Amino acid sequence: MRYLSILITGIFVLCFFGSSFAGKPKEIVLPLIIDISGPYAPITAPAYAGFADAAEYVNKQGGIKGVPVKPIIRDCGGRVNVAISHYMEFREMKPKPLIIMISVSAEGEALRERLAEDGIAAMCVPGGTAIYPVAYTFALYPLYQDMFGGFMDWVVENWNHEKMGRRPRIGILTWDTTFGRAILTPEVYDYAKKKNIDIVDKVMFSVRDL
Repeated sequence: MRYLSILITGIFVLCFFGSSFAGKPKEIVLPLIIDISGPYAPITAPAYAGFADAAEYVNKQGGIKGVPVKPIIRDCGGRVNVAISHYMEFREMKPKPLIIMISVSAEGEALRERLAEDGIAAMCVPGGTAIYPVAYTFALYPLYQDMFGGFMDWVVENWNHEKMGRRPRIGILTWDTTFGRAILTPEVYDYAKKKNIDIVDKVMFSVRDL
C-alpha cells in the first residue's frame, strides 16, 4: 500500500497541474515528513524506501507529463515539534509545494489547521482528527475506524454462536497516542452494538513500551 502512495500523489498533483502552472516546471517536489527513527520507525521507516522507489519508478516512466518527481524526505523521530519545524521549511519553498506527505497521525493532527491556512494539501495517515473536520488533509487509505469496522464484520461472519453460546467479545489493547486512540470513537462503539459485539475493555499503553 505504501508503495502506491506516490502514484496516488502523482494523480492528485496531475489534477492540479493545468491550473497551477503557466508552463511545465523543471521538477515536481513532493515533500515527506516521516519517522525514520523513534518509536514509530518499525512501521513507518519502510515507507521511506517505498516512497523513494516509487518516485524512481514514476520518473523512469517519464515522470508526470514529462516532468520528473523529486522526493524530499525529513525524519521527525516521533516528535511533533520537529514535524512542525520541517513543515515550516517546506512551506517557504519557492514555488510552494502543491502537496505534502505526512506519515504519523499526531503530526497530521498538529498540522491540519496550518495546512488549511497555507492552502497546501496533505496526504496523511487516516487518523480521524487529522482528516476531519474536512480541510486540506486527505487519507492515504481507509480510516482506522472503517478498518476496525471491517475487522468486526469478519468476527461476526466467522463467529460460531452455537459452539460459543454467547455474543462475540472484543478487548482493545492499544497505544496511548493519536494513532492508538483513533478507533476509540462513538461511531466504533455504536457499530459494535449494531453487530451485537461486546467491547468488554480497553487498555492503553505507551508507544515506547512495545
